[in-house]
Amino acid sequence: MYSLVRAKCILRQFVFWVKAFTASTRNHRQQKKRDGHKCQENRRESGPNTRGISNTPFFTIAEEEKLMTFEAGERNISFKTGVEIQKALAKKVQLCSFPDRGIRIIAGTDVSYSRTGKYSTAVAGIVVMKYGSWEVVEEVSSVQEISFPYIPGLLSFRELPALMMAFEKLKNIPDLWLVDGAGIAHPRRLGLASHFGVTIDRPTIGVAKSRLMGHHIDLPPGKGSKVSLIDKEAVIGTVLRSRTDVRPLYISPGHRVSMEQASEIVLSCCTRYRLPEPTRAAHNFVTRIRAEVLN
Repeated sequence: MYSLVRAKCILRQFVFWVKAFTASTRNHRQQKKRDGHKCQENRRESGPNTRGISNTPFFTIAEEEKLMTFEAGERNISFKTGVEIQKALAKKVQLCSFPDRGIRIIAGTDVSYSRTGKYSTAVAGIVVMKYGSWEVVEEVSSVQEISFPYIPGLLSFRELPALMMAFEKLKNIPDLWLVDGAGIAHPRRLGLASHFGVTIDRPTIGVAKSRLMGHHIDLPPGKGSKVSLIDKEAVIGTVLRSRTDVRPLYISPGHRVSMEQASEIVLSCCTRYRLPEPTRAAHNFVTRIRAEVLN
């Protein structure tokens, strides 16, 4: 019986990854440029209403083979294979200025687990809000059995399937996402926020409550204080004090947002609490769903 449950879990996640990455490849091959801004780092120009998507294939054949290798041996993926996949996907990350037209609706995400260990239940939640008023527009969630273990640096492989399952239920697509996790402040520059952003090709920002890597100088105690998060000689994020005399947040762009904008946007979403409103709302939503599901 236990083996049957494990087999079903592996099959479900296999089907998810095949559908998700096949859809991403197809969409990026067929989509035309529609946005109205330049991606400075990638030197890409767009026409009116563009989303900043290039006409080149999203994944090369070699990259797709790596992804399918992950599908075939998903539960027993080695650290080396996970790193190879991340390096391939990191090439797709765009660090560019968010469009001047601004943010109308914004989303926060969070993922929680039923228990620690390899086999557990993941509860993912997305809360969409009106930017500025913080009125909730939509809430969606998903509950999924997972078998991928927690491996430092490979967290997105564990959380993304449940997050994508929730994403597929959305009726309102946000202008920008605040993801509970790292963006490019990651050893391979592909934390959960970047992985998710590249998969859906939407602007994302990583809002991490703890530091995964890098170093920084002392941060002043006042709200709005910020210093650069450094890895070797590269700036990979911003250490932001979102509330006076509380522990800072570690902000890094995920996809299609600039380094400077990431911390500015997050700070604009912080009211009386340490966490920005969309992320805080997602955390509270997931906590409620998790209690309902597991009790």
